[in-house]
Amino acid sequence: MGFSIWPEGWPAPNYENPSTKGSPALFIVMLVITTAVVLLRIYSRCYLTKSYGMDDWFLLAGFVQILSIGQTYAEIKALTTWGWNKHLWDVPFDRLEYVRLAAWLVEFFFLLGNACTKISILLVYRKISSGSHNYWFIRLTWAAIAFTVIYTVALGLELMLICRPINSYWKSYNPAYTGKFTCGNEHIPIVFSAAASVTSDIYSSILPMLLTSKLKLTSKQRLSLCALFSAGLVTAAIGIARMALLVKVTTNYKPGPHTADVTWYGWPTFDPE
Repeated sequence: MGFSIWPEGWPAPNYENPSTKGSPALFIVMLVITTAVVLLRIYSRCYLTKSYGMDDWFLLAGFVQILSIGQTYAEIKALTTWGWNKHLWDVPFDRLEYVRLAAWLVEFFFLLGNACTKISILLVYRKISSGSHNYWFIRLTWAAIAFTVIYTVALGLELMLICRPINSYWKSYNPAYTGKFTCGNEHIPIVFSAAASVTSDIYSSILPMLLTSKLKLTSKQRLSLCALFSAGLVTAAIGIARMALLVKVTTNYKPGPHTADVTWYGWPTFDPE
């Protein structure tokens, strides 16, 4: 691949005391908070309201089944020992593959965990509307679920097949790797993944607002509900910022004479949303 030669003008590597940024502390705090919230919800559903349903199963699938926990682990490793907290030229060649391994793991866990969480939210909407005659709302909810499933499956397959064999996704970044492999360009799929996530965030926020517009509520009640549901738009705004950073990180990401400093640029994409 010829990637022992970095772009001209890059400084000499500093393996002993490189510049770093970021801290895994925020991820640990967020994991503790998320764990508490999930446990409280499961407890209330099982023992207080006794209304445990599929939405709770999807919530657990996004958290307990190694998705949110696995993403947090990968992010902590990325920002401590796998190189995403320093300049790319300061990562030893024999550690470069871990830069890519971290990217693959975080993308995988984010895709699955994000999908499960959004399906859980949409199933809650479906449950709320089950006794109503708002058939248009029910259809739009199922359409949102179908969209989430389709883009998750499509992007999951892309992530599995972008490099053959699959481990060459990260091993090919190691200059000692001599195996035969083929890899596609991941720029468009990753940016599309972020765009699809933002789209579903906006959809999931606007959908319940449409339902409240049909209900007989006071202006204060309607405003309160819209403010509650619009919290999802904050996530969408963060997703847009993440998408802009991913465009930068996935442009000239392959090692060679035009490589960008992807680890330094990409650090903010590891911030928990």
